[in-house]
Amino acid sequence: MSIKLRLSQALAAWGTAAFEPTLKGELEQLGAPRLVGAVGAGGGIVAESRATVRVLHCTESGSQIEVRAGVFHEEIVAGCSCGDDPVPLSTYAEVQVCIDKKTAEATFQSPPPEEKMA
Repeated sequence: MSIKLRLSQALAAWGTAAFEPTLKGELEQLGAPRLVGAVGAGGGIVAESRATVRVLHCTESGSQIEVRAGVFHEEIVAGCSCGDDPVPLSTYAEVQVCIDKKTAEATFQSPPPEEKMA
């Protein structure tokens, strides 16, 4: 699954020291369900919560900017028959973001397993 949207502020900051904090801010505004929804939950339902983003790697490739980001978020795990079911679980996912340098359209997807950096 992948989602698309525009990251205009991040594109405008590309090539400056402001790029990573600007991108981080734009990604965190999306919230965990929307951002992690692009890569799939680890085993639960992504909680309606903030995501904390860490930019892991950025590179320019032809007509796009390629970014690998780590996303810290919460999932709700239900059905374990525990006394405190459902259980919130802090978890981590990586997302690959490709930003078109002309339109700022960004595509989010899961990086290939062999390329995950965690």
